[in-house]
Amino acid sequence: MTLATAPTLLSEDQALSLVEKVIKQSEAEGVFVSLGTGEDTLTRFSENQISQNISQNQFKITITSYFGKRCASASTTELEPEALEAVIRRSEELARIAPEDPEWLPLLEPQEYEQRTPAFDARTVALSPIERGEMVQRVCALSRQAGVEGSGTLSTDVFLQVVGNSRG
Repeated sequence: MTLATAPTLLSEDQALSLVEKVIKQSEAEGVFVSLGTGEDTLTRFSENQISQNISQNQFKITITSYFGKRCASASTTELEPEALEAVIRRSEELARIAPEDPEWLPLLEPQEYEQRTPAFDARTVALSPIERGEMVQRVCALSRQAGVEGSGTLSTDVFLQVVGNSRG
């Protein structure tokens, strides 16, 4: 499994556990699971004042089932066990009736990846709407002092991606 780290709706351990659980529940000859979760925040300003402040959580799991050279994928944005079971079975149903893929390649076995320094700053991700607003107000004050109208956005995004397959 491959893991890119950041705090999100699910912890790293929860995300890894969920991917492993889906792999174990699958009845396909092979299965690939991709799970992504995160949060996007945005403070928009125009004419030297805040005009929008939003935050959006994300979760999506995609399951690709393999039967011989046939494969198909199904996705859900729900975490409930029933929804996960349904999307596993849907992926399997679709894979059974899919045409064979002439370019099919087997799933990868466990891989070794180069360790990278994560481009992650906990303080940035933890910025509250009030803190983002205060930062934007400083920009707006400087714009007013310069005699111009400032506009733009201040956003933070954090995302956790976990992938795994039945071969490791």
